[in-house]
Amino acid sequence: SIKIAVIDTGADASHPELVSKIAHQQCYVTNDAGTQSTGSFATDEDGHGTDVSGIAAAATGNSPPLGFSGAGGKSVIYAYRVFPTPDDTCASATLSDNTCSSSTADIAKAIMDAVDVQRVNIISMSLGGGACTGGVDEDPVEDAAVKHAIASSVIVIAASGNSGPTPVQVTAPGCDTGVIAVGATSLDDGTPTGTTGSHSR
Repeated sequence: SIKIAVIDTGADASHPELVSKIAHQQCYVTNDAGTQSTGSFATDEDGHGTDVSGIAAAATGNSPPLGFSGAGGKSVIYAYRVFPTPDDTCASATLSDNTCSSSTADIAKAIMDAVDVQRVNIISMSLGGGACTGGVDEDPVEDAAVKHAIASSVIVIAASGNSGPTPVQVTAPGCDTGVIAVGATSLDDGTPTGTTGSHSR
């Protein structure tokens, strides 16, 4: 089976669609004191990582049937949690609350573990926010980890971003050279005419 590392908010390993699909869990979250956790329990306090894992690898033909199948068929998930437990302030995208975002050091650690220890085939990161110059991540730690993954023949996929500025700019790590940046948009971008309002990618 294909090994997919989902570097996100963790995953619900007890979910009926994922219980047979999660091969490994790891948590790398640095607290305000600068201490990085390295536990093997990556429970999902947000739900985002569980959603991403389900899209990639929800069980096919499982019982009881829930009517879902992941895009990855026989793929298995290596769930990495790099986001702390969110609080109520995380509903606003304009705040820079530490509980709402991940550390690039934690992302890099997860990438390195996925590549060097777990030997995954694909890394999926539905996250981002930094910038690139000429395809080089502005964060040298994250940049080095992504380059190492690609040099190790691991396919790296990342979100193109979480908002739609004008002009549109892909954020890191999606803008790193060699990374497949993936975006999405909603019908009319949430407005009746599609001419105003915010965009989602």
